[in-house]
Amino acid sequence: MTARFPSLTLLLAALALMTSACSDTDSGSCPAPDDNIMWFHIYETNGFLSQTKCVLCDASVPEEDWLDWALNNADPAGTPSNLSADEATPCLYVYGDANESEAKCEAAVCSGNAEVNDPVQQGHGAWTEVNDYLPNASTESQEEDLPGTEGEEEEVETEGTEGTTLL
Repeated sequence: MTARFPSLTLLLAALALMTSACSDTDSGSCPAPDDNIMWFHIYETNGFLSQTKCVLCDASVPEEDWLDWALNNADPAGTPSNLSADEATPCLYVYGDANESEAKCEAAVCSGNAEVNDPVQQGHGAWTEVNDYLPNASTESQEEDLPGTEGEEEEVETEGTEGTTLL
């Protein structure tokens, strides 16, 4: 019987590691006249798998206009046909080499020619990383102060956030 306890302990430790997640988000605003455009470079890992994302958000869009903004700015081929106002955000995923690094994410977003496709939806893991930084997001979901909008960067690291969706 005693031989089972070390195996059980290792199994439980491995399970705990697999269900915990860690993320690191770097963000900033583009220079004027596009200082309403924010970029987010997100690194997520669950201990075994990791991925990076680059997200573009328009901080000037009021919450009631998020659906129209998403439908007008996302690639129609990447936008779910049933996207609702309850799921819409003023953010888009950026593709290409923008996901490789913070610098490439910022350069792609602030160039005005970012390769975008699908909108970030409120149920996505990326939304949990960026919504606290948008001034027009519901104040109920905001837990931190907004970063500066003068091109300042802020790094936020969270550990042990269970249920982070890796898209």
